[in-house]
Amino acid sequence: LVGVGSDSLSLDVQYAPMSTAVTPASAEEQEGNPLRLTCTSDGNPVPTFTWTRQLQTGQEPLPAGIANGNVAQITSLTRGDAGTYVCTAGNGVGSPGTAMSTVDVLYLDTPAINQSSPVTLEEGESIDIQCSTAANPTADFQWRKDGNGDPEVMGNILTLSEV
Repeated sequence: LVGVGSDSLSLDVQYAPMSTAVTPASAEEQEGNPLRLTCTSDGNPVPTFTWTRQLQTGQEPLPAGIANGNVAQITSLTRGDAGTYVCTAGNGVGSPGTAMSTVDVLYLDTPAINQSSPVTLEEGESIDIQCSTAANPTADFQWRKDGNGDPEVMGNILTLSEV
């Protein structure tokens, strides 16, 4: 008897998540702007993704409204959203893959002067007037007479001596 036969075998090679990455790896956005972080990873079976945020005391999971699969999205950034976000890709094979993104939120509050207007001085008196604000990055201060022209003084303290 002469015949031809064949048989086949399907091979599924499973491997742990690798090449895990978050884009962007770092972000600098203004307060109020949206932020979208995307995590990618190669693995078999296809990895599932979890998102956490690093804190000084450990890590906290991101709420479901922000983390959705491989995407973390904040619709309106606040200064409290600044920090490091961690994506973990796992598929039950080997060790999970992790990647991070560092987020810096830029803001500038309205400056405040430590004196009420108008300031009344007697001739020959001096005064220090301080301006302050919350800002990231740190604010630079410029003082102008009547709000016009070139800055007369740089820095957050204006000293008027012996007026």
